[in-house]
Amino acid sequence: MAANGSTRPTRLRRGFLIFFGIVFAVELATGIGLWRVHELREDGIEPPQWNGMVRALHGALTPVLAAQFGYLCALHIPGGWRMKANRLSGALMVLGFVLLFVTAIGLYYSNAQHLHASIHITTGFLLPFVLGWHIIAGQKWAK
Repeated sequence: MAANGSTRPTRLRRGFLIFFGIVFAVELATGIGLWRVHELREDGIEPPQWNGMVRALHGALTPVLAAQFGYLCALHIPGGWRMKANRLSGALMVLGFVLLFVTAIGLYYSNAQHLHASIHITTGFLLPFVLGWHIIAGQKWAK
């Protein structure tokens, strides 16, 4: 049986949700911009002037997103796991974030940039859909 939606232990505070949503949206938008720059370079076209700023913003927000992920790992995920709520979508969210963080490190430090870029881009594009699924499933579960 589902817990009351307003009192369940996995319920996230509105302030966190807003902050997370902003960071996630900016990371997604800057990621799309960087993907576009990547495509331009593949076509032999000079990257736009905004490339450096977008890359810096994308990289600067990564530790913020990692801290938010840590918050979720400490306060949200264990309760959801104990309640047996949204395990598949939650596990895919965790996998997605881990893949993004690991491939980001790989993009920065590895010689296998093409492999890391492919995984990073694919995961980055899919994660918003998994997040939407997780949110909708959580709302249905709480009712």
